[in-house]
Amino acid sequence: MSSDSATQQMFRMQESIAAAIKEREFYFPQPLRFISEITDSVEQIRHSLSEASRLARPFTDEALRAFSAIDERVKQMERFTIPRFELPGIQEWKFPELPQIDWDAITQRQREGAIQLASKGWTIAAWMELPDVSSLGSATESKIEAYFLKNYIGEEGRAGELRETSRTLLASDEMGKWKGLLEEVFECLERKRYRVCVPSLLTILEGFTMESLQRKQKISRKSTKVRIAVENASWHQQSDFIGVMWMSVVTFFEHLFANSDFDSAAPPFINRHWVLHGRSATDWTAADALKLVNALATLQWFFS
Repeated sequence: MSSDSATQQMFRMQESIAAAIKEREFYFPQPLRFISEITDSVEQIRHSLSEASRLARPFTDEALRAFSAIDERVKQMERFTIPRFELPGIQEWKFPELPQIDWDAITQRQREGAIQLASKGWTIAAWMELPDVSSLGSATESKIEAYFLKNYIGEEGRAGELRETSRTLLASDEMGKWKGLLEEVFECLERKRYRVCVPSLLTILEGFTMESLQRKQKISRKSTKVRIAVENASWHQQSDFIGVMWMSVVTFFEHLFANSDFDSAAPPFINRHWVLHGRSATDWTAADALKLVNALATLQWFFS
């Protein structure tokens, strides 16, 4: 309904109310005042509606013109159909073939490298990088020795692995029985007094290994066959890298605890029997002492 129609309807209502009140004038004590008030109210409403209609007319006209334009545009539009189209064919994409990795061959090379390193006196250290195990296996003894000395002692202001190795061994609960002797060994290493280190380290190495095997393998405390006990544990037969590390220990012990007749020439490899029975020369070097520290650290890493 438009505002003008509403105004006309209100005006007619005003006239009807006035006529009805006039017929029933006796109902109101002041009928003229009441009619006047009603008339004023209706006039105010009519004025308000008229004003609202005046103010809204520009917007209404604008809206009508907009809708009219839209309606006309729609009528002029022709019906159209979206053309069919197909996405261009996407060729099947394949990942490039990755080279096949022969893990068994890699493990075998590491095992061979571990055996060669151990036969020259060095077990696999926990800090070594895996490629080094294979590459050093074919290196000369002097190159292997230089590699371990550089990494343990350090160079050009870089602290070597010996500092962390000593900290780990001295903090180990399993080493508690030999802690005092170990502390003196590391003091001697710092002062480059290597000769006194070798007999001490052999004592610690044998004692720690046997007591650890007694816990792990329940072997008798009376047993003195260190090399045989380690081999019987069969850890070196595992197919993973842990097995490779154990293989280095088994090979190292085969040389360290090898039977050797005292009537023959001294073996080139450090021999437990020759050292602890006082038959060996005492011209041990930094490399000799570090070989035993290295083996002890490898075993402590396993048994801890």
